[in-house]
Amino acid sequence: MPSDRVATRMIDPARSVDPASYRAVVHPPGVRFIEVLDQRALPHAIVTVRLADAETAARAIREMWVRGAPLIGAVGAYGLALALDDSPGDSALADAHAMLDATRPTAVNLRWALDRVRAAAARMPAPARADAAWHEADAICAGDEAMNLAIGMGGLELLRQIAQTRRGAVRVMTHCNAGALATCGWGTATAPLFLAHAEGLPVQPESDILLADTPETFAEAVVRVLEDEEFAFHLGRRSAKLVREQFGWNRVARRFAEICEQVRAPRGVQVAKEEQEIELVQT
Repeated sequence: MPSDRVATRMIDPARSVDPASYRAVVHPPGVRFIEVLDQRALPHAIVTVRLADAETAARAIREMWVRGAPLIGAVGAYGLALALDDSPGDSALADAHAMLDATRPTAVNLRWALDRVRAAAARMPAPARADAAWHEADAICAGDEAMNLAIGMGGLELLRQIAQTRRGAVRVMTHCNAGALATCGWGTATAPLFLAHAEGLPVQPESDILLADTPETFAEAVVRVLEDEEFAFHLGRRSAKLVREQFGWNRVARRFAEICEQVRAPRGVQVAKEEQEIELVQT
């Protein structure tokens, strides 16, 4: 049955700006420092820390002031730019890259961002390296936000379709730290939810996830989970049920096989016309 609650306004991606009242990382215009949220203080306090040198940036990553792969990469990129402000020589560039990379050796985004800034700086003469590094770090941050908005628009279209086919709120569940606090803006898996909320779609976050408009209200939701055992129990129970129904092995594997065929077919690879039974073995 079609929903009687649909979008009240359509989102224009060209004009969409993350409406969150906070940013996990900010590079104020015209200055040579960045500001980050110290996530160790959440949810009890909102603490902003200024990172004005590479050593402090490295500490912020190592001691988990900042969290989330995209955010760690961006902070690392800015950390390398800060290092080049102090000394733009080849040895200083190599030392700063190694120092920042060592803060989280398994972080793929961190190494990628550091390599990208290093490459941009190394192409330039020493006096121009710091400017090039700051420009590249800004580009990494802006690129992350743009990619997350693209994820959000893709997911928003799916939520629109679901909202048209059912009555009441759309129930959504996400996995892992995929919110705006883990990125340079919007979040990854939560981006469609923020956009759906802004558009007026009937998304029901409290059924399967926690979603809030401000750090303060999110902190209240987290405290509720910690203090309300019944709410926490039902939240976990609904999430587990949704995972079993929507992401079971048989369903995911069959859908993956369909996608593989769709991707291969345009490249001239012959795909069997007849339906083939897929033998799925659970391990």
